[in-house]
Amino acid sequence: MARGTLQSRLTLGAVFVGVFVSAAPSAADPVGPHAAGPAAERAAPPDPEKSSRDLRWNDRWARVRALEYAATLTFGVGALAATKIPVINRGWDRNAVDEAVRDGLRLKDADARSTARDVSDGIFYGMLAFPFVDDLVALPRSRDVTWQLLMISGESMAVSGLTSVLTERTTGRERPFVRECAKDPRSYKGCADHDEKYQSFVGGHTLMSFTTAGLTCANHGHVPLYGGGAADIAVCAVAVSAASAEPFLRLAADHHYASDLVLGASLGFASGYGLPMLLHYGRDAASTRIASSTVLPYARGSELGLRAVGQF
Repeated sequence: MARGTLQSRLTLGAVFVGVFVSAAPSAADPVGPHAAGPAAERAAPPDPEKSSRDLRWNDRWARVRALEYAATLTFGVGALAATKIPVINRGWDRNAVDEAVRDGLRLKDADARSTARDVSDGIFYGMLAFPFVDDLVALPRSRDVTWQLLMISGESMAVSGLTSVLTERTTGRERPFVRECAKDPRSYKGCADHDEKYQSFVGGHTLMSFTTAGLTCANHGHVPLYGGGAADIAVCAVAVSAASAEPFLRLAADHHYASDLVLGASLGFASGYGLPMLLHYGRDAASTRIASSTVLPYARGSELGLRAVGQF
């Protein structure tokens, strides 16, 4: 990733931490159908239009749990800490498949490569911010749903962020453009940046973009943020299309090999779509109950003892 990655992540972190605090439900602003009390419910007749606008967290979906809050914070801090790992050229061998794809998709003109890189950076930064901006669509209708969505997004982005930074800085794979730097040091912006030259694996722009695409599809597939139906399907399709453009732009700019990007896309979508499905939308809330038990004395005939009873 580019040198500005740390600054952008710090800025993004400050933004969504502020959003989390401002969106958190509180006792002073209760959420839910009974917030106004039974008397208010009897006094106000049902409003079909209002009901269609309301959002509620489905009781069948698991909510974000304390362990997830801690894990998200840990992964986020870990991603920032990983930016301090020294980057070393590990001397990866080249392979025929990556070389063939590079020859076919790399732009020959230096200005065109620079443009492809700039466009891919723009998509990348936009995709980093989009999940949190998109989740705020729910805020006027439900602070509770907004909070759940923001935390689910933060969870996946933190996991992907740590995966991206850690692999890029420890695997030390030379970017494809580096071989051209000896011929013309001005041909690529990254020629003078040691760390930039050896962070080809895994494709971080692609990983994070597909994380956003996965989150968008998972959230809109279950929560009708845009009213349900075609609008929510469309935003999923747009996110996937934007993410899919990223690897081709990175190849055109000569910043990654195909293998970097295939793995990046796979890991990103697994984090963005797979984690919410595994931990929330695909998990029954009843299965998240904490087991509780107690020990009681018992007597049966001449027998005395203890027995454990509880809910597991």
